[in-house]
Amino acid sequence: MSVKEYFNKEPGFVSVMLGFCMIGLLGLLDYATGPQVSLEFFFLIPVSLVVWFSGRRAGILMAVLSAIAWFAADTASRGATALASPIPYWNAIMKLGFLVAVAWILPALKKEWQQEKESARTDYLTKTANKRSFEAAAQLELERAQRYHRP
Repeated sequence: MSVKEYFNKEPGFVSVMLGFCMIGLLGLLDYATGPQVSLEFFFLIPVSLVVWFSGRRAGILMAVLSAIAWFAADTASRGATALASPIPYWNAIMKLGFLVAVAWILPALKKEWQQEKESARTDYLTKTANKRSFEAAAQLELERAQRYHRP
């Protein structure tokens, strides 16, 4: 079973918990590397994973948690003097906006991808299954026949 199949079968809770763990790990890693190494891009991974498998609301929650984890790691590694400047707050707001935008747009991308996948298996004019759909169904039946040792 592939990772994608596992997440599609399991409830969204699993992906949310995995997202929490990834954000915590990324926050610790971001703190450990200090301000010299930027790990901002990697916070997209848990946000995208949670949005794809659990939906927009959970993804926005992950975006907020990612921004908080990044801000906490960044200010902790720079020290208390960094909080005197408005720049860390501005950066945190911009990162939050970017992550929320990704969490907002990704469900629409998933919906379009599913529609394209479906339209690739049906004839445009008659709305019936085409050759690609037949081949996929035939492959499933062949696998089932092999699994149960039947002709």
